[in-house]
Amino acid sequence: MEEGSAVVGSPAAARPAPRETLALFVILVGLLRLFVSALAPPLAQEAYYAEYAAHPALSYFDHPPMVAWSIAAGKALFGASTFGLRAGAWALAFGTTWIGLALLRAWGAGLAARRLWVAATVAVPLFAVGLTLAMTEAPLLFFWTAALYSLWRARDGGLGWWALVGLATGGALLSKYTAVFLGVGGVIVLAMDPALRRQILRPGPWLALLLAAACFAPVIQWNRTHEWASFAFQSESHVEREARVDRAATFLAGQFLALTPIVLGALAVAAVAWARRARRDVRAYWVLGFGLPLPLVMLVQSPWTYVKLNWLMPAYLSVAFGALVWMDVESAAARYPRAARVGRRLLVVSLGVFLLWPAARWVPWAWNDDWAGWREIAEQTSEVGRALRDEGPPTFYFATSHKIAAHVAHGLRGLREARDPWVPVLGGNVVGEAGLAFDYWTSPADFRGGNAVCVVRPRPGKGRDDVIRKASPHFASFALAREIEVKRLGVVVQRAELWIGRDYLGPAAERRDPSPES
Repeated sequence: MEEGSAVVGSPAAARPAPRETLALFVILVGLLRLFVSALAPPLAQEAYYAEYAAHPALSYFDHPPMVAWSIAAGKALFGASTFGLRAGAWALAFGTTWIGLALLRAWGAGLAARRLWVAATVAVPLFAVGLTLAMTEAPLLFFWTAALYSLWRARDGGLGWWALVGLATGGALLSKYTAVFLGVGGVIVLAMDPALRRQILRPGPWLALLLAAACFAPVIQWNRTHEWASFAFQSESHVEREARVDRAATFLAGQFLALTPIVLGALAVAAVAWARRARRDVRAYWVLGFGLPLPLVMLVQSPWTYVKLNWLMPAYLSVAFGALVWMDVESAAARYPRAARVGRRLLVVSLGVFLLWPAARWVPWAWNDDWAGWREIAEQTSEVGRALRDEGPPTFYFATSHKIAAHVAHGLRGLREARDPWVPVLGGNVVGEAGLAFDYWTSPADFRGGNAVCVVRPRPGKGRDDVIRKASPHFASFALAREIEVKRLGVVVQRAELWIGRDYLGPAAERRDPSPES
């Protein structure tokens, strides 16, 4: 009998089958993620990617276009709400969960390991964030997992599975450039897995390669017509000239924070265990081939690069699948009961933190102003902007930080239908600085002679005066118009200043007296 079957009329027949229980668990976890997705305030990076979606293109300066496409789809279905922003990520996370279950089963994992995988998608901090936020990781993890599963099924030589390998790999490349490590892992398993090695000269692998390249063609085309700007940015901008030990230390400490010491330790132990099994178990090449190259490269680069926590997420996902299979095969929970108890408690605590995430908007911590109160700031910015437009000249909004500009743009777009026609939001390009993707959407030169509302966060030690000093020479006058305080439960969680610039002189303008009016 298949797993979960029961004889009709027996006591077991009255209980849900294991598969049905697992399906209900997946749905429950999906509902928990839905709750957080709908209520947690958007982060600056999500607002920035929402601007991608508002400017349809083949690709973008910082990243490929898949995140923009997923956000656009969610907003088309659910409007400008917070869930509309994250609906695409939510659907992709659901898909990642299901495909992960299929891969674990194909690798021989039992029901307990598969349940643990479902729990880990919301209880392990790194996975919970990556599979909830409207960022590049949600589509990357979906297509990465789909590529692994399709490639495993392609070991039997089915041309359809090879086609899915190519499409999934192409989708991953359209999500984030680190998907190139799918190719690294693919080369490793093609060389080491006999079932795949026999197919190297057959049509399947070449069909997959052709489809992946075709999927990635829009990114190539965008870069070709934009002086290869995105490729240059990703290969040069993150690398510093001098090596620093503190960067490497930050990288290592971050891994403990993102995964928790217990999970990181379990992944490390599992990786070593698979390395020892490599000669007698082909799955070892899959776990290590897709899981180790990316972290090793980033570890080597870490003294010269500030490696962000999310960059290693697909590699950790690959090792996590291996760790779950290893724990199941080795009966790790029974052999190490104390570690198992600690791990279960940690998962419960992490899940509780995940569910409390929406409450962060009421926490008056220093970092909280990255996401709290931007709706209120947008309302007041719109009010000042409407009054300024009544004076006649063209009006625009800007912030020298691309994150602030993105928050402002996202907030104003949410008000557009009800209160305010759309007015462009620009970035640091207004004052002659790099505006990242904002440089490719609206030219500041189009607004010469116009008026502007500049949004500034008056955070001590964060360059507030420097922003004003840079902006004021580009206008005939630059004056403070409004100070904003956003409160939650009587506590200030966000501050902003609105400055009005009149008669914009252009991004390269210089003025003798750069001091702002007060």
